[in-house]
Amino acid sequence: MADAKSKPGKRRRRFRIRFIVLQLLIVLCLLEGGLRIYAHATDNTRGLGFDADFGWKPLPGVEKRGREWCGEIPARMNSRGWRDAEHALAKPPGTLRIVALGDSITFGQAVDYGQRFTEVIEEKLDGVEVINLAVTGHGTDQELRIFEEEGRLYAPDLVLLNVFVGNDLEDIRHEKRFGWPKPYFQLEDGGLELVPPTPSLEIRLRTSSYLAEGLFRVFGSSSQSRLAPEWESADSMPLFAASIPGSGSMGHACWWSSTIPAANPRTSLSDSTSAS
Repeated sequence: MADAKSKPGKRRRRFRIRFIVLQLLIVLCLLEGGLRIYAHATDNTRGLGFDADFGWKPLPGVEKRGREWCGEIPARMNSRGWRDAEHALAKPPGTLRIVALGDSITFGQAVDYGQRFTEVIEEKLDGVEVINLAVTGHGTDQELRIFEEEGRLYAPDLVLLNVFVGNDLEDIRHEKRFGWPKPYFQLEDGGLELVPPTPSLEIRLRTSSYLAEGLFRVFGSSSQSRLAPEWESADSMPLFAASIPGSGSMGHACWWSSTIPAANPRTSLSDSTSAS
């Protein structure tokens, strides 16, 4: 008899638990939907995403406002996720094609499209096409990966690498930078050994949910940057030299420029995902 009486009680408890879980799921879905609507209404949709090759890069087709992206005119990414016009992989006949790599300076942080030096080169020089593959916050290790995975596809005649000595020597020492996992290199017998980025649970949640992003911002998250174990105390200059032209790492005719740090260097990549 006792067992018979306990069965309805257990069923009621299971029903209450399921009902509470269902209510929580409905509330979470409503919050997520509301945050997505708010993000679209305020031009604050996510602009960056995790990339298994580069660590992070802009999302294809996204349009963003704010000093980290542009000046007065919204920055628009093309279908491949670069802040540039659409470019066919096949080079037009009679064209000198340049692939430009760099960080926020080449990307054009706080500068409108058409005013960056890559567009000025195209405007001033007939028959020259410049493909801008820069991403804010990237170091030369990530820029090398971009060339390997994307830049080569355009069969450039010249590679233009813009180096910012104010932080590039530091960037390449990290396995996590500005809240994002990133690729880095080890030096093995004088050559480069790639260590690909590994997305944490935090990154997976933040890049898939606006609610998770908001919660991480309110309650904090793990360290925004983390040195790779191999480079915690090692000199990064040999690695820097191996990853830029002169070592043959890009295998193309390449010209590189070095930007000297100003009193107020470039703004860091902030808040890791949707506000960026």
